[in-house]
Amino acid sequence: MKKDTLKLAVWGGILVVLILGILVLNKSKDPKNTLKQSTKKIFQVKAKDIVKIKLQKGPETIVCEKKDNQWLIIQPRKYDSDHKAIDRLSQLFIKLKPIKSLTDTNLSKFGLDKPTDSFSFWTQDKKQFILYKGNKVPGESSYYAKTNLSKEIYTLPDRFIGPQGLGKSIHDLRDKDFLKLKENQLTSLQMKDFILVKSDVSMGKLDKLPEEIDFKDQLSGKISYNTKQLVFKGKMSQEEKDHLNKLSKNKVYQEAVNKLFEASHKDKWILKSFSAGQTNLQLTTKLINDILNIKAIGFVDDPKKEKQFLFKQKEVKVIAHTLNKNIQLSMIEYDSKAYAKTNHKPQVYEITKSLFESVNKGKSYYLKKEKSD
Repeated sequence: MKKDTLKLAVWGGILVVLILGILVLNKSKDPKNTLKQSTKKIFQVKAKDIVKIKLQKGPETIVCEKKDNQWLIIQPRKYDSDHKAIDRLSQLFIKLKPIKSLTDTNLSKFGLDKPTDSFSFWTQDKKQFILYKGNKVPGESSYYAKTNLSKEIYTLPDRFIGPQGLGKSIHDLRDKDFLKLKENQLTSLQMKDFILVKSDVSMGKLDKLPEEIDFKDQLSGKISYNTKQLVFKGKMSQEEKDHLNKLSKNKVYQEAVNKLFEASHKDKWILKSFSAGQTNLQLTTKLINDILNIKAIGFVDDPKKEKQFLFKQKEVKVIAHTLNKNIQLSMIEYDSKAYAKTNHKPQVYEITKSLFESVNKGKSYYLKKEKSD
């Protein structure tokens, strides 16, 4: 009986040792337990030296090249590029800093034996740098990665190697600012039944003009009071503002003068043949800003789909008149979405539907509504 008990104890001890050995062995094989903290940057280069970038994400290939200090998208086909977005990619390459690193020859454990995603760049001396993306690190927001320069394996945060980092799509890198028009270049804007023009007349609300004020002085012809409104023609100088404020100590009046001074230094867009008092300046200002800041939210690259839009038959036109040229912006609504193109390029862009709706509104929408008693 005692011998049997002794045998069981011995075999039990051996079993415990074996189990502990297996656990230790498995733990040592776990890649996460062999990783070491790393603080060095992966690529020791300068962003200004990067002249070519290639993003390979599965079957999708994007190639950008820098020529005359400007970035060009050359693959999958030639597109206008967002230079700042591609510059940010260059900066990201040189900022890459791993969380941890290790050396292991069994790349299949990390999804790095046959990686489908890679991010490459070339420097001016034609040297190529490649970063391969592997599997996601279990339980973490990071991925295994390695380069073509070292046997080291890194873990990189998703913000560096995911869609917000190097894993950009072609949409992210294309130029979405397709109108490229500044307000100071614009002289008028023609819509379907009205034209917006700049006005040099500014107006400021003032219910009652102080009795001691008489504008019959050196500012005669530039400032007047009409229907509870101070009216000023041109840009008010600091000296003119100070002079007007000295005409009365009335605080309400002085506040109106100060607001009028600010308004005189802003562009005001009014309906042609109507005054600033008749135009809803808040709506026309918003319309001008929306058109000048128009951005593509999508791109139509399929010629067959473009033909379905029937621009010439259904388009709403906006003609921007500048000192040097006229730019025609054509917009249509198709299948509950809005699209636009200019007369300078065949490219069709998807735009926000709200902008199309604002442009499609008639003149009456932008006139001030008479208040009923």
